[in-house]
Amino acid sequence: MEIRIRITRKRVIIGGLVALLVGGVLLVRFAYPGPNAVISDRNSIRGRFVLPKDLREFPVEQYLRQRDWYIYRHVARARGSCDWYLQIVCVENEAEKWGRALREYFQSRGRCVERGGDATIVGQEHRFYLSQDSGASAVVRLKNLSGRLHISFEYCKVRRPNRIWQTKLGRYLASVLRKVGMPIDATARAS
Repeated sequence: MEIRIRITRKRVIIGGLVALLVGGVLLVRFAYPGPNAVISDRNSIRGRFVLPKDLREFPVEQYLRQRDWYIYRHVARARGSCDWYLQIVCVENEAEKWGRALREYFQSRGRCVERGGDATIVGQEHRFYLSQDSGASAVVRLKNLSGRLHISFEYCKVRRPNRIWQTKLGRYLASVLRKVGMPIDATARAS
């Protein structure tokens, strides 16, 4: 009887650990966006977990009016940069209000450069550029399209190469993966 209780207790502990592991993997899978994901709320779990800090901290809800909307889009490329977009569509053309808000936000972050035409005139575009030393940059485009203001806040972050492939263990792991049949692209920087 005592042996049966011990075996059952071990099975329950092992089953609980497996369930915890599977739950953790599913939570991480849910939190990380796919290559073309859309996030509609910056305060959601996914928004807090994966949105870049500079993009998430812009108080977009503070400037929105009724019938205006916004989304965050994630565009991941195979190599190179990882881009995030905050796209805002305003029913009324309030380019001066949005330009002032974005200018203040960028100036509090660092260097801000303005270029382009007047976004209150149909078809003209006004741009703000923010350049940072951390390898990330931001571009904001305000464009008036038939009375509606379209704002695109583009945040580009250059991916840093993974240093594990430069170590001796990484090169060995890459050679094993190639022998198994993994594509060469999956083992970048292996020699």
